[in-house]
Amino acid sequence: MTISADSSARQRLLPEHSARLGETLGKRRKFRYWYDFGDDWWHTITIDKRLPGDPATPAAVFIEGENACPPEDCGGPWGYADLLEALADPDHPERSELAEWAGDVDPGRFDAEAARQRLSRIRHPRAKRIPAK
Repeated sequence: MTISADSSARQRLLPEHSARLGETLGKRRKFRYWYDFGDDWWHTITIDKRLPGDPATPAAVFIEGENACPPEDCGGPWGYADLLEALADPDHPERSELAEWAGDVDPGRFDAEAARQRLSRIRHPRAKRIPAK
């Protein structure tokens, strides 16, 4: 995971399995997430509102989104652009093979309900246990 206040700030990588955003971000409201180092996907994430941790409430709430996720291992942003170009061209020599590999690719499709359901599975981190005396 890469945390950065803005794109010009010095960035540092943090382990995504143990880094806690609330502790890491401080007062920052925006950060960049580096997904798939090989394909080089960068996502800018904006925090609209922070609430105190409460296990009775959702850990994350989906507000809005757009566009479909690209197929896994499609070559990053550049490979995805090439894939979309090939799929849009009926005369492209690799169109059939790429269509079979990629499946039903509609870059404008976004399933808000599916995103909402995925986020609803995120749980609050467990409270730190205090050892018994």
